[in-house]
Amino acid sequence: MRLATRTVQKELLCVIDRPALDYVLDELAEAGIDRVVIAVGQHDASVAEYLARRQGDIAQLRERGPSDRLAIEMTEPLKPLGLGYSVYRARSYLADGPCVVALGDNLIDPEVAVLKRLLDEHRNTGASVIAMTRVDPAQAFRYGCAAVEIADSTGMVRVRDIIEKPEPGSAPSNIVCVGRYVLTPSLFELIGELRPGRNGEIQLVDAISMLAKAGEVYGVIFDDVRYDIGHGVGMIQAEVEIGLRRSEMAADIAVVLDEALRRYRSRR
Repeated sequence: MRLATRTVQKELLCVIDRPALDYVLDELAEAGIDRVVIAVGQHDASVAEYLARRQGDIAQLRERGPSDRLAIEMTEPLKPLGLGYSVYRARSYLADGPCVVALGDNLIDPEVAVLKRLLDEHRNTGASVIAMTRVDPAQAFRYGCAAVEIADSTGMVRVRDIIEKPEPGSAPSNIVCVGRYVLTPSLFELIGELRPGRNGEIQLVDAISMLAKAGEVYGVIFDDVRYDIGHGVGMIQAEVEIGLRRSEMAADIAVVLDEALRRYRSRR
């Protein structure tokens, strides 16, 4: 997706007829979040422009959605020093206590209440809780990979370690982060002590790893809930599956898919 994202930021890539950011904001609102801080980079003027126009566009183009009641603000332009750095700086805009972190280039199946489950487990444990999924082991090096052990019969695991984009073949498992976290204040104290790691960046997973080794991180494993729009196939999957949930276009999309598959099979 590099050619596309040199022009359009990932979180503003269009999925059906809305930018990815809109889906993430709706997800946060539906989980009961009422205030959002968006961490923006030094060259992220388009996000600011979009948010400035968004309210008027929503009023004109569609019914009001759950995210329209959110209080949304942005950080000052941040240097490209890694996800940990961005999250740490955004955290300073919020009140004390736990917070949710949601990455803008990962969309979550709206039929699965991922954030609600994470928040419930945080309330039960008092710990940081992260969403995870299983991937093809050959692809695990693309993600933050975790070493886990089963915590209970509901799919909860205790995270023992986590490594950001391990070398191919060295991942501790095929269980990876999916860009949704409920984080406790103690984690932000650790981020503040970190030195730059991989690629000279402050990595969020380095702080999570430190907390995990102290037994203070849990994970919930969800299967087939994430669309990684940072990759072409993930974007296509998001377009197809989200489109098929739209009643006004689902039948037409199904016809297009059937025809495309027929032509594909005839060429093989």
